[in-house]
Order: sequence, then C-alpha cells, then structure tokens
Amino acid sequence: MGSHVRISFRLHDPDVVSVPLKFAGVVGYRCGGDMAELPPSLSGRTVLNFTTTVSTDLKIAFIGDSISEQFAQAFDATVIGDGYERTRLALTYRNGRNKENVHNCFSQAITLVDHRYSDDGKVLDTRYFRPPESPVAPGTSDALPHSVGAFDAAVLRVPHGWMKIEQITRERIVEAINLANEHLGATTIIVATLPLNNNVVTPADWEGIAKINQMIRDIARDWEQSAPGKVRHVLVQEFGNFTSQILWMNSKHIGLTNASTPDFAKRGWELPCADFFLKRVSAVTFWYPSASAVCAGPTFPTVNNDQKEVEDCERSRISRDGTHWGSSFQVLVAEASGPCGQYAA
Repeated sequence: MGSHVRISFRLHDPDVVSVPLKFAGVVGYRCGGDMAELPPSLSGRTVLNFTTTVSTDLKIAFIGDSISEQFAQAFDATVIGDGYERTRLALTYRNGRNKENVHNCFSQAITLVDHRYSDDGKVLDTRYFRPPESPVAPGTSDALPHSVGAFDAAVLRVPHGWMKIEQITRERIVEAINLANEHLGATTIIVATLPLNNNVVTPADWEGIAKINQMIRDIARDWEQSAPGKVRHVLVQEFGNFTSQILWMNSKHIGLTNASTPDFAKRGWELPCADFFLKRVSAVTFWYPSASAVCAGPTFPTVNNDQKEVEDCERSRISRDGTHWGSSFQVLVAEASGPCGQYAA
C-alpha cells in the first residue's frame, strides 16, 4: 500500500486463495457440505465466486448483535494471514447458566451490550456497561495483548430483532453514532442497512425496514462534523440492498417469482418482493425462515414429528435460519458489501 492508503483489498481465484472460514464461529450458522451449491446466477466468478484479502493498519470495531459478530469474523479472516491466527483475541462469549442463555458482546475497549434471555428466546434484561478497569491476569484466556486506544472506524449494525421497527428512530441511530465516537474514539462510522430477516413478518414490516434504510442513507448524506475529534464521516454499508438482490436471484431460481429482473438501483425496488420474500418454510418452527433465504429448490409437502403436514425444502448455503448468513456465504457478503476500496487517511 502507498503511504497515504490505510486499507486496500485484492480479489482472488478461490482455487488459489480459498474462502477464509477460519474464524466462522457458531456451528448452527455454518452452511457447508450438507447444503446445496449456490444457483448459477450467483456462483459465477464475477458474481460471488471469488475470495478477498484485505491489507490495513486501521483499527476497526464492529458494534451490534450476532450479525455484527459474523461481520467481524469474516473481516478478521480476510485480514489475518496464515500463521498469524494466534494474534486474534475474540472476546465474544456465550454460555449457559441456570437454564438461561447469556450473550455478551465485547470489544477490547468497552463492553457494549449484555443480553440475558431464557430458553424460549424471551429477553430477560439488557445491560450496557464498561469492563473492569483493572487488567486481567497475564496468561489467562481473557488476557489482552495490548491496549487498543482509539479506533479509527466502527461498523455499526442496528440490532433489529432486539429492537422493534418502531423503536428504531433517527434520534437513536444518531445517538449510537455519537456513542461509538465517545466510547471508542472512532471518527468514521459505517452504518449497515437492514436486510430481510425472520422478524419481518408482514408487508408493513418490510416497508418499515425500507424506511429505516432510507433514514440511514439520509443521516449519512446530511452528516456534518460538529467539532474536532467528533464523527467526521458517516458511510453506508448497503447490506440490505445487497442481500435483497441475493434473495431475489435465489427466489427466481427456486420458482418463487417469474418476474423480470428489477432495477436494483431504484429506490424501493424490493418492496413488491414481499409477495414472495415473506413465504415461510413451515417445517422449521423455530423462526419460520423465509424460503428465499434457506431453500435451494421449491418447497414440498411433508409430515413433521407431530404428524402435521408442513412445507419443507432442500437447504441453501445462503442461510441456515433466515437471519444469520452461512459461513462461506457470509464471508462473501462481508467482502462484497462492506467498506471496501481504498481508504485514505
């Protein structure tokens, strides 16, 4: 890289540089050998059949929920070269305690959020707090190798699902942007637009997601630095638009729609897709995922363990549950929709 360039990327033939999956974490999110290949419209070399490596000296924080965790895992895998894996310290932790599921999201600078929820998925409480001031004992599994100091940038994902659509307001997004600067020192904030997920149940919900995404674009367009050291740039990671395009192509492949390809650059192009994006796979009762996300072929009737007739399908490697992205696919998503290109200091 030149002395003025802080981050750059390189594209590779996957036969030469394999898809970087070494930090793909939660087993339940992985989509591998037991899943069908991507459809031809998505598996071309110029579409998704490539890999990426990233070179950077920037300090980047990922803020949000388990989707943000996947962003971080994918980004780390593209940045940390072979042989340097031990330099990565992941401070995200999941554990069980007294039949409760505890989910903590850490950065090296601040504990951003702690969710405590029951076995049936109900949130018991949410706490925001800083980690202890005193360092942990050297040599323990939680020991930090060094102090990070101020971050250069933060990638912020609004935790839709933990927050209802009506709770996600312009004021709260702006507050989150400023808090990232206050606590982490980041002066560039990248905000991801929201994708389809299992919390989008009705066409009205889908319209609400589109409004939030436009709100994010408007905030970025209108942003002005309020004072030296405050947030200078707000950028948009078009995660929602990108993943909607992926789901549209898969919907076409599995026969959910026969419509002609829309103009993906047109505002609101995805709204009519509610007719088929919201078709659920009833055999999966945990979250009733969208067929466009989890199916590699048409749905078919079958009988479940309760002897009820339900719809099922061959699983796609795009997503296992309709909210998280399959390990091999989420690396491509993070690469292709992330803050790529060259970032000058």
